[in-house]
Amino acid sequence: MAKATEGCAAGPGRPLRVMQVVEAMTGGTRRFVLDVATGLDPEEFRQHVVMSTRRDRFAAEDLAILEAAGVEATVLDMVRSLHPARDLAGFCALRRIIGEWHPDIVHAHSSKAGFLARAAIHYGHWPEKRPLALYSPHCFAFQACVGIVRQRFYLEIERLAASWTDCFVFISAGERRAALARGLTSEDKVHDLPLGVDVGQFAPNCGASREELGLPEGTLVGSVGDLRPQKAPGLLVEAFARVAVRFPRAHLVLVGDGPLRSAVIRRAARLGLASRVHLLGHRTDVHQILPHIELFVMTSAWEGLPYALLEALACRRAVVVPELDGVADLVAASGAGLTFQQSRTASLAAALEAALTLAPRERETWGAAGRAYVAECHSVGAMLKALGDLYREMITRG
Repeated sequence: MAKATEGCAAGPGRPLRVMQVVEAMTGGTRRFVLDVATGLDPEEFRQHVVMSTRRDRFAAEDLAILEAAGVEATVLDMVRSLHPARDLAGFCALRRIIGEWHPDIVHAHSSKAGFLARAAIHYGHWPEKRPLALYSPHCFAFQACVGIVRQRFYLEIERLAASWTDCFVFISAGERRAALARGLTSEDKVHDLPLGVDVGQFAPNCGASREELGLPEGTLVGSVGDLRPQKAPGLLVEAFARVAVRFPRAHLVLVGDGPLRSAVIRRAARLGLASRVHLLGHRTDVHQILPHIELFVMTSAWEGLPYALLEALACRRAVVVPELDGVADLVAASGAGLTFQQSRTASLAAALEAALTLAPRERETWGAAGRAYVAECHSVGAMLKALGDLYREMITRG
């Protein structure tokens, strides 16, 4: 094996070598990694993405995007669940890939890749200078609703890997609070990175009609996300049923697909809402759908900071979200909507009723405040600049 320090020390005239490592190539994590890998200036940053494609339904497209941007990519068979044999193989492969490519920085994303990459750096052989280990959890595994025993196990795993981490890069205030409260790190090893979207792609109005988009007439309450337990779509259907009688022109629109699709359809039918709950499936035209939605709702049981919420705010939508760290912080700071008690149907129904009772002009005021806040604090350009500055600062600090 070549010496691990070749090209490892940053110097004048040479771009920093940054390796992004991700198993969870799905949802917001996928988008973040692609934005960073293709958005940072290649004259300053040479990047290499090590990714699993097991959960990436757009794997071929993603690899083509990286190739077109001149970003190296290596497919590594990492798995989401605990699997000692495969995890050991992943650890060994990562240690080899890192040793051969000689990154200055390894930025690992989400729990599985976060642990394997930091372990590979910690137990690797670096004759002169090891790569710096940065970690973005994109919502810690121990924050998920997985039972007390598993939450405790995931917390202990994070505590072990925390000692191998040079910097935690958090996309929400909730992640920071969770890490500091549990003693995973200290303030001097934490960096806040506001998640960014291109506000210009999410105009408050669009040219497509409701008929063209397959949307019903009336007042639309909408949500965007996979139909799976984390997103709790059944909770939204149940709460909508409680307010549907008072608002007979209201319809519920769910954008996304997943294993709970059939269960959602059955629940809507049982509640007499078959004609008022509309499942649109996976869509690539969310930016055209959002402007038609009067009220955007999130019902997740756990989250980091979802792009869907930022996009809804960018479209000037009033929002209703659960009292989750990070998510609730964003709504409070923007003044764009209401919160409800997490997983409480009655609380969500009350928030829906309060928001739908408002005059359209009042909801528009919320929406305007949300768009202004996202444009100022959550632009993709500002995110990329802040991350590039952090990478350079970390190398300077050594």
